[in-house]
Amino acid sequence: MVEMSLELVGYEPQREGLALVETEKPTGSGFEIVLAQNAWNVIPWDEFWTRIKPYPFRIASRIIARRTLAAVNLSRADRVVCLTSAMGDFCSERGYRNVSVSAVTAPAVYPIGDVPGPGLSSENFALVPGSVTWYKDPVRGLRYIRDHTALRAVIFAGGDDGSGCQQEIQRQAAAAGMTALFGYLQHAALLRAYSQASLIVLPSRLESLGFSLAEAALAGSPLVFSRIPAHTEIARRLGLELLDLEGSLVASESSRISWTRDQAIYEWDSLAKDLGLKRR
Repeated sequence: MVEMSLELVGYEPQREGLALVETEKPTGSGFEIVLAQNAWNVIPWDEFWTRIKPYPFRIASRIIARRTLAAVNLSRADRVVCLTSAMGDFCSERGYRNVSVSAVTAPAVYPIGDVPGPGLSSENFALVPGSVTWYKDPVRGLRYIRDHTALRAVIFAGGDDGSGCQQEIQRQAAAAGMTALFGYLQHAALLRAYSQASLIVLPSRLESLGFSLAEAALAGSPLVFSRIPAHTEIARRLGLELLDLEGSLVASESSRISWTRDQAIYEWDSLAKDLGLKRR
């Protein structure tokens, strides 16, 4: 999504000395700039081991390998650039050099024309976007919908990572007499689903960028989301008025968005210049 957004505002997203993600194949002398995009790779070790516990060994080993590769690139980089202050804080706490934040709020990608939605009307389903994986905690999203709304159909709009999380959702949905639908949606179809949903729930325990929150808010549907640093930072940029809910959840009616397309273009243009990219 980052590469596509940079292209959409008129820049070549690649150049020598730049890693657009911290897990790129290392170079002999290291990268000049690394764009840090994944919180898994920079959160403190104690939180990392807590988050990784539910995952089977084959998945956990890949997560650990990516974190190791990221550490090589980030520790050797002349500069580390982050898209949220939340990521910037994680990177600074890890001791990486010259960490800066070039804030972007949402992807520079917008739907064009009529896009087929998921096949349900806007009055009878809740949407939980994102990969179906333990750290995004879609099970908590299902429980919130079950306990606090009359909705009994939930679309989990993301791929199953094979960790067993989807099976747990299916088990709990069946026990509650709810319908759980799963499937990856192309970006334009996902934006359409955001606008159709009567409730969007973003219960993740860990996020790096918060793009899903921004896109959901811009669609204008009621929101419930976790109070984690990336989410609250994006909510603040958008000017959302928040209502505390149980535990670490907050809600917003998304009715007063203080953010425009011009701001999106400005943010991505500023990032491109910060990364030293050339116009196409």
